[in-house]
Amino acid sequence: MRLIDLVEVEFPRLLAAQPDIGRPAQLSLIQSESEKSWLNRLAPLTARRRLQAREWLLGDFWILYYRSSRAVYLASARHEREAEYR
Repeated sequence: MRLIDLVEVEFPRLLAAQPDIGRPAQLSLIQSESEKSWLNRLAPLTARRRLQAREWLLGDFWILYYRSSRAVYLASARHEREAEYR
């Protein structure tokens, strides 16, 4: 339940106030098979947009998201303990 609250309430509010929050993500180091599959599905929808992959530790969760000038796409959220076992 905490993850849902973070993603639905806190994440959009904080991104609206500080769109460059987080750090650039090194995608080749962090993608799981499910993330790769999701990003392959996302690619045609975002082909003309310049997306920036970013990651951010929000509470106990690492959030991977893509940001353009007009939209934010949530790619994954995983508990920080899970992120240690990449």
